[in-house]
Formats: sequence, C-alpha cells, structure tokens
Amino acid sequence: MIEDFVVEHNFESLGRRIMLINARKLRHPGRPDLILVAIDDITIRSGAEAHRDVPISEMSHRVKNVLAAVQSIASQTLRQSGSPEGFKAAFNGRLHALASAHDLLVDEGWAGSDMRQLVRRMLEPYRAVGERITVHGPARPCRRSPVP
Repeated sequence: MIEDFVVEHNFESLGRRIMLINARKLRHPGRPDLILVAIDDITIRSGAEAHRDVPISEMSHRVKNVLAAVQSIASQTLRQSGSPEGFKAAFNGRLHALASAHDLLVDEGWAGSDMRQLVRRMLEPYRAVGERITVHGPARPCRRSPVP
C-alpha cells in the first residue's frame, strides 16, 4: 500500500506538476491481483499552501520582534522608574508610541513611511522630559527588508 506519496515532475506540455499518489493491491480469490492507483494533481493546492505559509512565517517573525521590543521597553522603563506609578505611566506612554509607530507603518503598507515621522512617534513619550530631543534630516522613506 502507498499512501500520500508526493511526486514532482516536469511535463513537456504541462510544465512542473505536483502529484499525490495512493495505491493498493486488490485481492480477489481465484482471480489475478489488481493494483488500484489514484493520482491527484495537487499543484494548485501545494502552491496555495506555500503562499499561505510565507505570510504566517513573516507574521511570526514580526510578532517575535515586537515582543522583544516590549520586553526591552519594560526592562529599560523599570530601571529608570522610581515608583510603580512612574513605571506605569512611562511604560504605557512607550507602548502607545510603539503602537503609533506600528499604525504609521501599517497605514503605509510597511514601506514608504517617512522615517522622520516614524522617529517622532517613537520619541513622543520622551518629550515630556523636555525639549532635549530634536529630529533633523531629509525625508527618507522606510524600506522593507525581506524576512529571512
């Protein structure tokens, strides 16, 4: 018996195809054994699954990056806070800035956002300390890098 055996083949007239093969031996007493073979062309289904897996992998990568950023923000805020109330206010402000920067990136499709605007949004919680932070430079679009 053969179950769910995947074969890829390049056909001259069809091109590359992916096929799923299942086979069984059929036994009938007093008669020769037969083999029943089922071949399904799963090329389209396999392509759809591969395309689905890429966004899932990319989303997983981004979620891990965001969680690492939140962990870093929490650690840094905790070190700089003098009280639980101070921590809460600073941490919430920093998370709000992270969410605001994320909104900017999403609104622009993760590419084409203005880097100055992104930096301003990320630094917003620190402006309460005073006007020590200034952002200068030409407008530059953010560039999307591929996920490894």
